[in-house]
Amino acid sequence: MKVAILGAHGLLGSELYNHFKNRYNIYGITKLNYEINRGEEFDLFINANGNSRKFWANNNGVADFNASTTSVYNTFFDFSIQKYIYISSADVYDKCFEIGYTSEKTIINPSRLSIYGFNKYLAELVVQKFSQNYVILRCSALIGSGLKKGLIKDIIDGTPLFLSADSTLQFITTAEIGKIIETIVTKGISNQIINVGGIGAVSPIQISEILNKGVIIRNDAEKQRYEMNVEKILRFFPVQKTMEYVKAFIHEYKEENVQ
Repeated sequence: MKVAILGAHGLLGSELYNHFKNRYNIYGITKLNYEINRGEEFDLFINANGNSRKFWANNNGVADFNASTTSVYNTFFDFSIQKYIYISSADVYDKCFEIGYTSEKTIINPSRLSIYGFNKYLAELVVQKFSQNYVILRCSALIGSGLKKGLIKDIIDGTPLFLSADSTLQFITTAEIGKIIETIVTKGISNQIINVGGIGAVSPIQISEILNKGVIIRNDAEKQRYEMNVEKILRFFPVQKTMEYVKAFIHEYKEENVQ
């Protein structure tokens, strides 16, 4: 099977490339080789590209639209694709902290979304419009090898947090995303939107306790809460508790960074 991974140098894309490189005929597509690969035909196209900087997106709407939405639109005209897997975000839900409002059947009100979430939602619509065989994965916060930013990295580095101490976030590892996609392909799952994240959520304080490090909270820190409903994915894949993913990542991070 001929597989493309768009965003192959990113946090998730690089993990997916390594996960599938010995299983399929893999093409890692980046900004550097996009034009070279234009016109190629793929059995499976995994779009792990797009902007992941939420704060930047909400202050640079047009640039984020080009990075997160236009780029998705272009893939349908630049490549011939049989099956399309798009990596989306929990931010397409305006109440992303309430399980009752984050089922895949939830009717999304675009007017209530952030610019970041709105552009991701538009990209989802593009995928549904142009692909006859798609899967959209609405992912929680991702952690994995090569992590360079985010709550856990800030706590590790001792960086003052933009999130309040009573914030709660949902996580999943990039390695688990690889296993989930492999299951989707094997089972022939098609034309579905699926929430992807650990069960439950964790706070900065809980993470700091695992790391045995204190946290510094900025005076202008904001409360954020993320917890999607994961009942659908549990029907075909045994996702773990968010806390277990966090512990696994921290264990691997410590092993990789032993002085």
